[in-house]
Amino acid sequence: MTFHGENYLLFQVQRGRFQQQNVVNVRPGSTAFATNRVIEDRQSSSFRIILSEAMLQNIQKCTIYETQRVTGDVNWNVTLHELDKFIGLIITWDVLGQRDLPCSGLWNTS
Repeated sequence: MTFHGENYLLFQVQRGRFQQQNVVNVRPGSTAFATNRVIEDRQSSSFRIILSEAMLQNIQKCTIYETQRVTGDVNWNVTLHELDKFIGLIITWDVLGQRDLPCSGLWNTS
């Protein structure tokens, strides 16, 4: 079709049923995977759906390697428990919108 000297392509509207592979038929809500793995009294269980134990171990290994490489301290180490707490604090810091709060303020116990 030409309009004011410009060529335009017209799209045809499909009539009838859509092809099956183009139809999304997923119900909203929690999946069975999430429902079976989240324990109500443990907030960390929902966190484990996003960050698995294997991923956390890989982060630990890379963190230890990089810190030892940069500082030269071959005895430096971080436990999975400490790393888990740190990641939780960073997520909390971001969720609360406290980006202008120094990171050292997260470790203040008083």
